[in-house]
Amino acid sequence: MPLKIRDPLGIVTMCLLGTHAWAETSAAQRAAPQLPTFQSPAWVSTHDFDMISSVLEMSDGRVLVADLQTPAVHLLGRDGRLVRTIGRKGAGPGEYTEPRSVLAYRADSTCIVDRAQRRVVILTSAGTIARTELLPTDIHPSANDLRSDGRGALYFLKSAFMIDSVPTETVPLLRWRFGQSRTDSLAAMRPAQMKRTVTKDQSGREMSFSTRIVDYSPQDDFAVAPDGSVAIIRAVPYHVEWLLPNGQRVKGPVQPFTAIPVAAAERAPYLGDLVPKTKPAFSAPGAFTDPFGRVWVRHYIAAQSTTRQWSVFDRQGARVTTITLPKQLELVFAGQRGVYTVRRDANDLESLELHAWR
Repeated sequence: MPLKIRDPLGIVTMCLLGTHAWAETSAAQRAAPQLPTFQSPAWVSTHDFDMISSVLEMSDGRVLVADLQTPAVHLLGRDGRLVRTIGRKGAGPGEYTEPRSVLAYRADSTCIVDRAQRRVVILTSAGTIARTELLPTDIHPSANDLRSDGRGALYFLKSAFMIDSVPTETVPLLRWRFGQSRTDSLAAMRPAQMKRTVTKDQSGREMSFSTRIVDYSPQDDFAVAPDGSVAIIRAVPYHVEWLLPNGQRVKGPVQPFTAIPVAAAERAPYLGDLVPKTKPAFSAPGAFTDPFGRVWVRHYIAAQSTTRQWSVFDRQGARVTTITLPKQLELVFAGQRGVYTVRRDANDLESLELHAWR
């Protein structure tokens, strides 16, 4: 389940040379199948996980799963059975400490993102090390905001914590291509509101400060498609924009939504009146694209709700459908074979499910 951490730590990226499900054909040109019913999964993983932070389907149907809490990265077969574990916990070659994301990298390779270290390790499909590369020192994205296009580029938001240590109204959405020394700025994004507390000495001189995210404050989200198109989900007003590879921008219509009150139990006392009275339309980060040119957006839900809701938008920014699922199911990835969900049981163990397209 995604974990919201916004502090500016470094990242490690391990790249597994294999094949993934993101092909070169434009996703927008593919005919979309019918959505799964989500009633009977094609398979349920035979292995239980502590905290699934990321999932990636490979082109042959195998699946990579990052378990953040263990920590471990697992390879599952086409039937959901555990094939083996890739790497191990540590700081040496082929090791990681926080495997937060598994991402399509380039052609036949896959990236496993570990926020605690700053290097790029290339692995063979057998899990042996091919080479190691360092990331540029100016890249400090929050790892849960990191995305890829499967063409050798990573996308991330510059953390609002990093800009002169003072919260800002907008942050840039950046793209970095492996092997380059610079980043490209693609769009201005609205970050979550932040509360900055300054501690001063008796003379009034600043001694230290702390910055905290204001819960349920509106913030933009984004997702990246295999053809390099970027979906930006705007919080105010709620709508979807697409940045296409040819530079064109497509802005969808403003989307209506029902504002959900923030319950008393959901309010952090130290934030006081900064916490809004109602929740924004969607929670971020959490959006992802599918192979058919659409973006999936996770809605906020009421504290006592027994269901979750997701909306699916097309390349025109129009809402295609809204999906309602039991609260114990979390959508995490959409691939060629179907949609993957995480289910948490009464013992707080998680399993991965594949729900096939129809």
